[in-house]
Amino acid sequence: MKPQIKLHDHYEFTSITRIYDIKNDFCTARVSVYAMVDSDNNVEITDSEVEFYLNGKLCNHRGFKELYVSLFSEFDFNNYYQSLCKQAGDAIHNHYTRLKNLEKI
Repeated sequence: MKPQIKLHDHYEFTSITRIYDIKNDFCTARVSVYAMVDSDNNVEITDSEVEFYLNGKLCNHRGFKELYVSLFSEFDFNNYYQSLCKQAGDAIHNHYTRLKNLEKI
């Protein structure tokens, strides 16, 4: 007798990467946000990475951090890095919230 297979439930997620450039007076930060998006456009951010550019040229992460810390402080660098990740995270959430709202129309 062949076993019966019946789907009990399912969860669909799509793995996405969105890359944002955030420019300020000091530099440009390219923030890559890695996330999972479900079929209802709910977003769960899994990770973020930041690359720094000075005068349009990619910086070595460690070198940029050392420069920033020497000019300001380790605390300020950590706050700056987290702020960049939050800005990019907010942008991705806003994007998918708009998609949810479009579906309701």
